[in-house]
Amino acid sequence: MSRRFIAAVLAASLTITALAAQPARAADQDDLARVLLGVAAIAIIGKAIQDNRKDERRRAAPARPQLAKTVPPRCLRTTEGRNGVRRYIDRDCAVRAVPRPDRLPGACLQRYRTFHGRTLGYAARCMRAEGWRLERG
Repeated sequence: MSRRFIAAVLAASLTITALAAQPARAADQDDLARVLLGVAAIAIIGKAIQDNRKDERRRAAPARPQLAKTVPPRCLRTTEGRNGVRRYIDRDCAVRAVPRPDRLPGACLQRYRTFHGRTLGYAARCMRAEGWRLERG
């Protein structure tokens, strides 16, 4: 409901009640029912206004963009060992290429033996299990 509509209904109800005022007399059950009905109507209108304000606040909050968990394909390395071919993401390359390197999963970090000596890298299967993917390009 819009604020203008609710304000108009509230103003109209207050105007009508002021015009319908009568001299003081003993209250009967009909008068009590009318008073309770009026209080209930005002409570319903107030609740509608409050709900409308909550909805506006929810819509106004901007959604946070999800950062993509991607690594460029140039960081993918392959090494051959006793157990066959192993694929890993080079740590130095990933740290330079990823916008937030602190988000890289430390549990996937392993030491690899290459032709140039030992190096650190992230296991490709572990990275995939953690939700990381290679960029398409």
